[in-house]
Amino acid sequence: MSESANKRSDRGRTLLRLCVAVGILIGIIVLFWPNVDGVHPHARRVACVMNLRTLGVALSLYAEEHGGVYPPADKWCDLLTANYAQERSFRCPSGGKGRCHYAMNPHVTSQSDPNVVLLFESAGGWNQSGGPELLTTEHHDGKYCNVLFVDYHVEHVKTEGIPRLRWEGEKENGQPSVPSTRPP
Repeated sequence: MSESANKRSDRGRTLLRLCVAVGILIGIIVLFWPNVDGVHPHARRVACVMNLRTLGVALSLYAEEHGGVYPPADKWCDLLTANYAQERSFRCPSGGKGRCHYAMNPHVTSQSDPNVVLLFESAGGWNQSGGPELLTTEHHDGKYCNVLFVDYHVEHVKTEGIPRLRWEGEKENGQPSVPSTRPP
């Protein structure tokens, strides 16, 4: 191969590397570029999911230290902030005012089916507990909400999927129970 062909080949690889680097940089800028509210919606969504995961770990640790029992639903925030989670984990970045933007399902136990709702997004408050009547999609433009399930996985539940959420249901001999038919 001639020397000029090698130089063209090197320039081509350099140009390709430069294009890839610029593409990655543009992707990062678009992902994290602030919108009018000051934070990109995707970054707020990720922060909300991470908060629910953190609270899931805190609930798991609490249950492990208390014989497999979750904190009482009317005191869950107080008990988790005492030893297991920082208060900033209780706020959805899109939630606005309020100390906590999540509520606990009072019908859940450590024996509940893994697909039963444990924590979910709600309006601002503290030690909130309840069911679908408290669930909100307002933090995410009415399109979805984030939900933590008994098995500690978090899902973005689109508005149309909310009626299919399970709010009650115990495991029976290792078998999941029949889903709840309570409307949201």
